[in-house]
Amino acid sequence: MSFFGRDRWTGRLPGARAVPLALLVVALATPAAAQEPWPTVCLCQSGVNARHFFGEIEITDANRAAIARRIESGELDLRKTATLGGSGCEPKEWRRERLCGFTSTSTQRPDGTRETRNVNNAPVPGPRTIAINNTGGIPYKVRPSQGDFSLDPERWARVRVITVGGTQP
Repeated sequence: MSFFGRDRWTGRLPGARAVPLALLVVALATPAAAQEPWPTVCLCQSGVNARHFFGEIEITDANRAAIARRIESGELDLRKTATLGGSGCEPKEWRRERLCGFTSTSTQRPDGTRETRNVNNAPVPGPRTIAINNTGGIPYKVRPSQGDFSLDPERWARVRVITVGGTQP
């Protein structure tokens, strides 16, 4: 140590590593708290994995532009954190009678045959914060030259529902 508190070999202050680490922790913890929840019309918990949730987001003329902006800003990118709101599962025409549906699991018996069983998924009230690992129904238009993904306006105009799924951290 020198007179000014710096390490004489590296020239660094003793606590110099702690400050960037603390800033990184704050930056990673802040986005999930600041996000507005995604308005789901059906929020379900997997019957196989209690930490896995998926939701359906209804796209209407009233919310189409706002949801498009959020998607194109990257809020639904894989491995990002999102909060799904909602109050269970509302009946909708496209879902018919199944609501949350079921998850199939299969195992192999010692004799080599497969045993498959269906486990019902359960509607749950929101909000639930998840790390996104799947999305569905989002019509991306790929522009490889720029390397970005934006929505295809022609197909986006016809979308009625998108899905988002992931695991609670």
